[in-house]
Amino acid sequence: MDIDVAKLARARAVLGTATDTETVDQALDLVSFRHEHAAALERLAAAGGLVDGFGREAAPAAAPGRVEGDDRVVRRKAGRARS
Repeated sequence: MDIDVAKLARARAVLGTATDTETVDQALDLVSFRHEHAAALERLAAAGGLVDGFGREAAPAAAPGRVEGDDRVVRRKAGRARS
């Protein structure tokens, strides 16, 4: 396997792992979790979303690619927003 050593080093620092194997294993776990999380959010949205338990009216949704109250464009990758 050919891995970018700089990316591996960054991932190791972020994850706090001791070995390359542990780093790759945890990174793969995170990818799987991200997929499961995105799928759950899609199911929640399809079911009508969340009800505000405090009785407030929902604010209008921000335009796609925008964050409410922020004029910066949010880049989207693989179905999730990144700032």
